[in-house]
Amino acid sequence: MTNYVHVEFVYPSGEPEETLDDLEETLGGSDSIESSRIMIEPSSFGNVRIGTYDGITDHWPLEETEFFYESSHHSLNLADSPTVQFSVSDVQYLKGGAEHPLDVGPDEPLRELLDILTFCYRATENRPIAAYSTTPDTPLDLLKPPITAESVANGQLTYLPWLTIFPPRMVESYGKETILSALAWHVETLDDGSILVVCHNDMEWETDCRDVAEHIGLPAYEEIG
Repeated sequence: MTNYVHVEFVYPSGEPEETLDDLEETLGGSDSIESSRIMIEPSSFGNVRIGTYDGITDHWPLEETEFFYESSHHSLNLADSPTVQFSVSDVQYLKGGAEHPLDVGPDEPLRELLDILTFCYRATENRPIAAYSTTPDTPLDLLKPPITAESVANGQLTYLPWLTIFPPRMVESYGKETILSALAWHVETLDDGSILVVCHNDMEWETDCRDVAEHIGLPAYEEIG
């Protein structure tokens, strides 16, 4: 099992380098490791590497019907949607507790990761239109993100990942109270009305997201692959 977590922020427009520059300026303490990547060194676990893609199709094998959508009300091309990817390796160190090499409490590293993600989500004036995770237990044959151009245009996901930030349009689609009442490990309302949902805190990945997904009205990623 690959030992990583990726979290992607998909933006509606703009240049990925400009988004990365905005994040780097806001973070202050980050280190540039190359022109298109920066790194954050948290206090309770290794590091978070931040990289960019020009569009979601740079690293997801989407068909044109999946990355482009146009209707009388909406037009969206995910091939032109800059994507910022946050990557954490050695995810066992997100657990905290007695087995952690640093003196950190249970879930402290994971909560610090969430603080970093929500801070970065708020850091740009142009907020993401989708934000979601890829985790070690994601089925290997699941070569699709939890969005298509049509689903984003309609304020929907195609399945529920382990970690999701529901932007305001998706909150409206699924219902604020429905999302807030999901029996997830962490549910948090952000400043713009977006809602962060983290299904569980099991870094052994032996817990699934089916109950949370069913409550919201989505299939879980375990059911898709």
